[in-house]
Amino acid sequence: MLQPTSQPPDSPSTAPSQPGAAPDAPTRGTYDRPRPRTGKGAPSWLFWGAILLVYLYPTFMFPIHNPNERVRIYMTAAMVEHGTFAIGYREMARSGRSFTDYGSVTERWGYVNDKALACHDPDQEPPLCEGTLYSAKAPGTSYLGYPFYWVLHQAASVLDSEVTMDAAIFYLRLFVVVLPTLLMLLLLRRYARANRMDPVLSDLVVAGVGLGSMVLTYSHMFAGHGIATVLLFFAYYASWRSRQSASPAWPLLAGLASGLAVCTEYPFALVVLPLFAYQAVVRPKLSTWLLYGVGALPGAALAALFHAAAFGSPFSTPYTTLENPQFVKDIAPGVMGLRAPRLQNLFDAFLAPYEGLFYFAPWHVLAFIVPLACLFTARRPDVPASLLKDNRRSLLAALAALAALTLFIACHSLWRGGWTLGPRYIVPFVPFAALALLHGTVARGSGFVRNTTRITAVLVSVSIIVTGACSLVSQGFHTAFFNPLREVVWPLLAEGFVTVNAGNAAGLEGLASAAPVILAAAALCLWFFHGADPVRNALPRRAFNVSLSILASSVLVWGLTMPRHSKPSAAIAKAYAFTRDNFYLFGVSGPGARRHEQTRDQTRAFPGLAPTYARRMRALTADAQCRDALNLFRQTRTAQHARTTSTAVSSIISLSLPFPAAIPIPQLASPPFDYVERR
Repeated sequence: MLQPTSQPPDSPSTAPSQPGAAPDAPTRGTYDRPRPRTGKGAPSWLFWGAILLVYLYPTFMFPIHNPNERVRIYMTAAMVEHGTFAIGYREMARSGRSFTDYGSVTERWGYVNDKALACHDPDQEPPLCEGTLYSAKAPGTSYLGYPFYWVLHQAASVLDSEVTMDAAIFYLRLFVVVLPTLLMLLLLRRYARANRMDPVLSDLVVAGVGLGSMVLTYSHMFAGHGIATVLLFFAYYASWRSRQSASPAWPLLAGLASGLAVCTEYPFALVVLPLFAYQAVVRPKLSTWLLYGVGALPGAALAALFHAAAFGSPFSTPYTTLENPQFVKDIAPGVMGLRAPRLQNLFDAFLAPYEGLFYFAPWHVLAFIVPLACLFTARRPDVPASLLKDNRRSLLAALAALAALTLFIACHSLWRGGWTLGPRYIVPFVPFAALALLHGTVARGSGFVRNTTRITAVLVSVSIIVTGACSLVSQGFHTAFFNPLREVVWPLLAEGFVTVNAGNAAGLEGLASAAPVILAAAALCLWFFHGADPVRNALPRRAFNVSLSILASSVLVWGLTMPRHSKPSAAIAKAYAFTRDNFYLFGVSGPGARRHEQTRDQTRAFPGLAPTYARRMRALTADAQCRDALNLFRQTRTAQHARTTSTAVSSIISLSLPFPAAIPIPQLASPPFDYVERR
């Protein structure tokens, strides 16, 4: 309800500042935004306790080689340790029939994919030429990791050692992506409270962003998708803050975040356009636009510096000199892989069981349904016109960002992007979907908000279950899987295969080690089911509604496991065997036991198959062996060696987490790499 005032809410002396008003004398409205209540928000200890536990308890450290983040770490290490962007060099072998790669970073950590090759001879083209190797990714993530890797390097130098890849991955993830993501969740919750949105719905949406979406997966990867998502949200948040502040800091920060986001992931320039339009509308002064542009200059300058130093021109990106011929083929159509939009891309990116955003996190669909439903729902008559205008601008900015990302994925020739969990190229879809959902309920009646909250509670809980289960198993799935939930996630969890976590330091293995995360997420979901009911409902009615929500969530999760191929696929069997043998440090055993366990797991992965197909699947699984030379050394480890290494790593990580200066202790550091530069 609006609080009584001495003047009408829209009178000049009490209304909030209009967009056209001078920003040097902003005024805050004396009205309270309407807040249709379903109940109180989640207790802070439960809400943040669950989120912090999910983000910091598991390490999401898998033995598999992930070039998407490793090539960025190579570049960061080269900048810190050698003062160059180059991660290696390519020269003709002595035989004259092949090429060999060398360089301190490349020889120390081995082969990595996703490289760019700048040929010394301009008449030659990669990969068959001598030249300098660079990261084929936008440089922003590597730049952001520079100060933290520098600290690691200095600490390791004190101990006369080198930073290991495991230490670099863990701490660069933590400080560059994980902690900024937690800050984004904090700001999103404060944003919802400041706009007087329904507290239960707000907490549901924030939990959906943090625990039930791609944000959880890619916040634990030193890649561009997660940090660029955080930067784009910061840009929006700073523009929103500038609406009621005359300080030049907010437009500068908005521009800085936008520029760094593009420096981190080039395609997100499409999202910056609607964000700049939003800034121009909420504070329409030329000085504000100039401040935004000045703020974006550092990001543009850093990208141009890398391009000029590596490829000879500020406008030459790594995409023009890709070292992998298959990647060149993949992005050949159109400009930088962008071609005419295709409906098949949209189906695969949003609905398909192997990739779909709505499949792994169904709450995102409400970002379109709720604003559309507002067109057919009467608004509250006591809502001030100025509030409606502010809300309309925010809603349109969020929808414009979603439209830009949808257009991008529809046009992208390499839309799937390899082994992923969800469409990784549009991770920023998540926070802007949350904004669209929240702003779609503003100024609507209590009944509309209450029903939206109930539906959101079910969909967010399903998203937390599905995304959380998938993330515990892997950060991405082989492209052979049609329905990862059915074909790999549930079977592996049933056998206790989860990521290394703090519980391993206490000697726990399997699902027992992940129990704190599972219980915390379950407690938060139960609270949401309880909080989504009106406070006036009696206890029996509330208990019935909670039970109904649990049943609906269970049925939906069960339904998501149903889609499958009509016939078993040899590729699926081999992909399952590869995942099981290469993604985990626990559970490794001798060849005979491994074959027996693989056969049993594969039978569980394909229940209900005809006996003929079941026998075929068992045979395929038993014969499937990994031939990837990059992972041979992982397969040859004994069970005791793997278990000891994993326990040591998890113990060191869990004990040193509060004390970053203690990282380069012997288990996470290696002897100095003896390297002589070849000329």
